[in-house]
Amino acid sequence: MNNIRKKIAFITLGCKTNQYDTQALIDLAKKKDYEIVDFKDRADVYVVNSCAVTENAITKSRKKINQAQSINLKAKIVLCGCWPQTEVKGFPNVSVVSGVNKRKEIFSLLEEGKVQKINKFKDCQRFEEMPIDNFFNRSRATVKVQEGCRQFCSYCIIPYARGHLKSRDLKKIIKQVEKLVKNNYKEVVLTGTHLGLYGIDLKDKINLTNPLKELVKIKDLRRIRLSSIEVNEVTAELIGLIKKEKKICNHLHIPLQSGTNKILKLMNRPYNTEKFLRKINKIRKATPDISITTDVIVGFPNETEKDFQETYKFCQKVNFSKIHVFSFSKRKGTPAYNMKNQIEKGIIKKRSSKLRKLSEKLENDYAKKFINKTMEVLSQGKKDGFILGLTDNYLNVFFKGAFQDDLLKVKIKKILDNKLIGEIKL
Repeated sequence: MNNIRKKIAFITLGCKTNQYDTQALIDLAKKKDYEIVDFKDRADVYVVNSCAVTENAITKSRKKINQAQSINLKAKIVLCGCWPQTEVKGFPNVSVVSGVNKRKEIFSLLEEGKVQKINKFKDCQRFEEMPIDNFFNRSRATVKVQEGCRQFCSYCIIPYARGHLKSRDLKKIIKQVEKLVKNNYKEVVLTGTHLGLYGIDLKDKINLTNPLKELVKIKDLRRIRLSSIEVNEVTAELIGLIKKEKKICNHLHIPLQSGTNKILKLMNRPYNTEKFLRKINKIRKATPDISITTDVIVGFPNETEKDFQETYKFCQKVNFSKIHVFSFSKRKGTPAYNMKNQIEKGIIKKRSSKLRKLSEKLENDYAKKFINKTMEVLSQGKKDGFILGLTDNYLNVFFKGAFQDDLLKVKIKKILDNKLIGEIKL
């Protein structure tokens, strides 16, 4: 009898939703008695959980498939994620194609030696339940509560890949979080493709505040964080809940994408800069020290130097605590792909660099507010001889001491080389 366990390796490209899905597949693979190995190692099966947000992301997915083949030509390769949903051509070197639905069938398909047909857009109508009780090598747990998007921003392919809005059953969310808390997770991060529209597709028409109101009741759950939310979906009810409930992290990631109305309109974003700033001011009025981070796309078609300067100044005015800067990359299948006045890569690179320097300054300015303050820090692991921890307002803190996978009281002492240095309070 052959008792040799099959080896399986995973690689994830893209967003937190993809990261959650990969973790769920790893969890399932363990239950199927596969041995999990690094993607660089020889394996019997390689799973590439792909991203399709840019052409560069697709290129990376192709490279990972080629890498797997170069390590073991006889290995079976599984391709899932957004790329297959947006690709009309076949995948000759792939054993199983799954897309963004029916991923739990991957292992039975591997055993049967069949190739999964990509699910069509119209078939991805229901939320696929893939709960995880343990996240490996992490002290925080991500919980996917929603999938799909209806915004159709002119640069984004994801609504075509992820399909319509699909919200997870509230009771199943609570059940999973309760299990995670029993497994000693102190923080959960709620994530989704269009998180702010959670519940809109459900029969009882609940919204994002409903799971938050239920999760804060879980006794030993210490923190609840939202991964990303659109400014239009930060309601007065949500603002009030963040102010009232200490368990809800003092941090919101609200994508801006551009600081000029001309480009926002071309992007098909559902707000203007005036509306964006009014909402930020309302949030800060309720919770003055809240961390507000954002995304900005640099070099969108028709963005002039004047437009970029307007975006730069608007970011200064909003005073974000961090800016995730993305250089525009054309994506076939989106309206932006064929827009006139595409910006040269060299210009995009220079503008992106300038905005990243502003982000560093804004990060430092925000962090300085908390020097000599004692904060609750969740240990994340070790780095450069320090313990790395995360505050509820999304500050990374480095401190010395014996590692404890827990929330610790840490006094912020100084900023050194753009790092917050702290000291454990006994």
